[in-house]
Amino acid sequence: MDRATISALVAGLALAMPSARAESNPHDGYAFWLPNGVVDIGSKPSEQAFQLIHGKDGVQFEAALRKTRFGTPAGRLVVIPVGGRATVPNAVQVASGVWAYGAQTQPTVTVVASSRGEAPFAYRLYFTDDASDWPNVFIGKPATAEEKAYAAGLAKFFRGAYAPARESFLRAAKIASPSAARRARRFARWCGAETQFPKIAKRDAKAYYNLGLYGMVNGFWELAEKSFKASTAANPKDPDAWYMLGDAASYVLSDLDTGFAKVYPYYRKAADLYPRASSNTFRNHLALFKKLRVREGDREVVQTLTPEQIAETKLKWEWCTAVFEAASRGSMRMVNNWVEYDKEFDNTAPSEHDPTPYEGLFETGTIETFMKFTGWGASDAIGPDCGANRGADVNIGMREWDVLYHEWNHTLDWLMAFSGMGIGVSETHSSDWCGFQPISSMGMGHHSCNRYYMTPGMYRAIHGSDLPTTPWVDEWLITDPVALPPSPKPMTQEGQDRLRDATKTLAPPISEQEPPKSGLKWAQALAQDGYVDLGSIERGASRNAASFAHVYVWAQADGNVRCWFGADDNARVWVNNRLVYTGNYWAVCQWEESHEKDQICFAMPLRRGWNSVLVQVSNVERFTGNPPPLKPYYYGRPDAWGFSMRFCDYQNKPVTGLRWQAEQPPMFEPARLKPAVAISDVPIPRPVYFQWSKVKDDYTQLLPHLTLADLRALTGYNGLTASDDMFYDPASATPEKPARLFHSGKADASEVSLNNELNWFFSPKENVAALRYKDRKGARRDLVLLRPEAYEAFTRLAAVAPDARARGIKAHGDRVIGYFTVPRADSINGRVVLVLDTWLGENPPVDEEDLLGYGV
Repeated sequence: MDRATISALVAGLALAMPSARAESNPHDGYAFWLPNGVVDIGSKPSEQAFQLIHGKDGVQFEAALRKTRFGTPAGRLVVIPVGGRATVPNAVQVASGVWAYGAQTQPTVTVVASSRGEAPFAYRLYFTDDASDWPNVFIGKPATAEEKAYAAGLAKFFRGAYAPARESFLRAAKIASPSAARRARRFARWCGAETQFPKIAKRDAKAYYNLGLYGMVNGFWELAEKSFKASTAANPKDPDAWYMLGDAASYVLSDLDTGFAKVYPYYRKAADLYPRASSNTFRNHLALFKKLRVREGDREVVQTLTPEQIAETKLKWEWCTAVFEAASRGSMRMVNNWVEYDKEFDNTAPSEHDPTPYEGLFETGTIETFMKFTGWGASDAIGPDCGANRGADVNIGMREWDVLYHEWNHTLDWLMAFSGMGIGVSETHSSDWCGFQPISSMGMGHHSCNRYYMTPGMYRAIHGSDLPTTPWVDEWLITDPVALPPSPKPMTQEGQDRLRDATKTLAPPISEQEPPKSGLKWAQALAQDGYVDLGSIERGASRNAASFAHVYVWAQADGNVRCWFGADDNARVWVNNRLVYTGNYWAVCQWEESHEKDQICFAMPLRRGWNSVLVQVSNVERFTGNPPPLKPYYYGRPDAWGFSMRFCDYQNKPVTGLRWQAEQPPMFEPARLKPAVAISDVPIPRPVYFQWSKVKDDYTQLLPHLTLADLRALTGYNGLTASDDMFYDPASATPEKPARLFHSGKADASEVSLNNELNWFFSPKENVAALRYKDRKGARRDLVLLRPEAYEAFTRLAAVAPDARARGIKAHGDRVIGYFTVPRADSINGRVVLVLDTWLGENPPVDEEDLLGYGV
């Protein structure tokens, strides 16, 4: 039914309970006391918002059930009277309501509440799923000792008696089932955290920030909000505190649709405070089409934009701009160019992404994304290789703010993925498992991915297009082609995929003993207008082959330069015999077989002096379907095989002192071509330690990328495996204590204790894993593996056990040894965890959150 009317007389807590639903919500099991609003008695705006009616028996009001990213999860509405003589009793009354998961409009619940004695000043509303583990408590009939302890804890907690409430919850946790005990321990942590807030000096912004961060990790949203508010009051110039206040307020108030207006000012404040000196830009051509011809089913219609719709669009895009610039810590700024078009444009081509009608609206090389706004309901996006004048293309209509953000974010994740810079960055549709769960909205998932998975270093490196301002490398040494495996006739999609995979198995033909120089293996080749035409140079070699090209590059100092390249059909790049670009991008669409230069860029690391730069250029026969796809996705050009490359700084300017030559320079040091020494290469592995504070802004470039062989060598678990759901299986029994640190078998979504499994399912429950081992000298150690959301909290707040301090460990954040990735279809550069080599003490806690201190 559409609306459930519930009546319950409440002296303390009232609950509205939904019936079972046909479908499950991915956030079921995550609704731990989500704020659901506050009814302020005597406040006209509040009373009107809840349609409150004063009656002789009390008050009656309506409360819309709390929604998260996926609507309303399974749970109960809880009404807490505040003030007056009302107290929270052990017994509660449960009323029932009904709603359907996935319904367009969630129903509201009407609650009739009366209090004994003096009326409450307000009602605090929460939405929670505690009853799944404590059913008798939530029907007012606690019977067992643990149920009575939990009910007593609730009563004391909501009276503000946090210390005795904590003792009650800890008693309940000792005798309850594992799942129920976990909830009790969570409430105990909440009690402990609440007791810390009044102890903080009002000027101690750092302590307030740390307590807010602790609240975010645990899901104590109101505590997090008031802590970050106090932090910003103590230090109004801290952008991180303003950003986190925006996040905390989004969970407390809801940032869904127009609700974002309430939290937008916090993100705008953060964006304005982050430094701009080294910010990269993401340039958007924002086109407001007042007449856009589109296809609706079998007919064509002209969509329009009214002045009111234009104003609404600009407002919502300002929200998107603020939240992105804050999420990127100011490392990337949007450049928004708004243009209104009165003339009619035809957007009726298949998939509504034909670039032809829009060529010339902006100059090639000057934007990243072209967004076509009009008054329709469309929302989709394609990459920069498909749109007009090198702009990624977005169709977008009158949608919620986070739908606008979602489609734009596709064009950002395209750059992250195909530049190879976005290690650990998920595809936009997988952002739902980013951030502190349950994410308050789809937008929260997206900008959590932007903040926790994308680094300032990644933001500085990427760009969608640029006007060529520096010369292309014009001389190279080229090898003869290497044949790939035979292709099927006719070519199939599976055959093309197999050949593409084969291109990534070719080994570089250089070494310390054989640096490239003219001779039997290498011949000189010159670029024509920057493009090296391998199809001509290789004297008729056909498709399904690869060649290697090499150049020596002189750099005046260590550091990264921006490397632009184009390749038909694909390229991999090594610097000093170390793979720096893995070949994610294949020339397609407008760039397919087109001799196109500057298709994509990445950060190329150079050392002072002469560097070896090796490029593998592959040519693979295409699968085009039968019949071939329509334009613009297939242009029928003849097969091309070649590449281009140029260098610039991050502002697209020449790099001071940089030069190149094909022939080996006398000063080149062949030792630079020696393989890097990995942990797995050392008989007695000794990891190098890094301080997180010094590498965090660009850690995927500054830290070792650890392999499974490295982890095996370090731990001695020779059968260790790691899967894409982040299950670290030692593959054998281990004598290390305590035994609960080891979970064996296969990945288990319900296993959420601190151990060697790091659940990374659709809605993750865990952020930390620990793999206990003995090093080759017999010392006991812990590999700690962190998801990106845990980086800041763990390195700031994780307590160091006394026996760890006795070993000389002062801070876990000083024990970073690298990062590890596993392949994942929705993250083509792999899912990522940070790896620390430390010691958590003889008896680590059951819950990972208990590793953290309050930071007060």
